[in-house]
Amino acid sequence: KLHNWVLTGSSDSTLSLVFRGASSQYLTLSFSITDTLVVTLDASMNKVPRSAQSFFSESRKKKFHPAVVGFLSNKMSSLCDDLKKMRLLSPSEIPSVIHFAELRAARIEEAAKEIDTILNRCRDSFLQPSDTLKHEYEFTAFFKNSSRKRDRLRVTLSIADCYPFAPLNLHLQSSSNQFDTDSMNRRLRKIAKPGFGALTRVIDAVHALVR
Repeated sequence: KLHNWVLTGSSDSTLSLVFRGASSQYLTLSFSITDTLVVTLDASMNKVPRSAQSFFSESRKKKFHPAVVGFLSNKMSSLCDDLKKMRLLSPSEIPSVIHFAELRAARIEEAAKEIDTILNRCRDSFLQPSDTLKHEYEFTAFFKNSSRKRDRLRVTLSIADCYPFAPLNLHLQSSSNQFDTDSMNRRLRKIAKPGFGALTRVIDAVHALVR
């Protein structure tokens, strides 16, 4: 079943598909099969071929925050690299590879949409690549309480490459030590468990705690 894919080329020895995603470029998979049934796979992010443009709707495209554009590009490039490293033993493995690519691409795009929504909600926030771990990102936001005007709470969430299947690592810092960061940390760690929407749940909880 290829509900989220468009077939852009096929023959006895080749197969090319494009994933219907939300990013500005599309995930393209190209399989080649030799006479001895050796399968090679090329994966890349490309524009849609003119011949297939009628199968894609520009309304599906989302205009992301600039930081999320970088996040999405990095993650999809990493997916392409991992796909190209795969060794297929026979053409019968092609469907499972397509399914794997679809699940991971969809997970990446859902994470991008969630981060984009939060960046737009939290004015004083930003997203950047981790300085220590490859493919990991850090989301940082600053919160204020009307009764603690001189204090700002800095919340940093480390987003693992496999988000949302790994817990969020969080760090809280109070600029004037007026927030009880130890107590807040204990409460938030219970919320920062693996699962879709974890980032949103943590940010919502912080809003409630500093209100």
